[in-house]
Amino acid sequence: MANLYVFHQGYGNDGQLWWSSFDGANWSGERQIQPLGISDSPSAVPGAGGVTVFHQGQGNNGQLWYTYSSNDTNWGGDTQVVSGISAYETDRVS
Repeated sequence: MANLYVFHQGYGNDGQLWWSSFDGANWSGERQIQPLGISDSPSAVPGAGGVTVFHQGQGNNGQLWYTYSSNDTNWGGDTQVVSGISAYETDRVS
């Protein structure tokens, strides 16, 4: 069975991206993906041998960003999708 992943902004809308996974029997502890900042609900998309998480940039800046991991341990840096594409226009990617 594949893991189930949950991504969310930290407690009190702290602007940080956190995640945990469920392996069918147990939940992992929460882990922070650093260094990046978010200001709205993230959207995760599995594929290409890993998971990509899209999110609005820090401070409600309206920019769409993403990070990727192929192994649940090492996350890529925060990358802006394309300058000029608004997170408001693409609220949920999946």
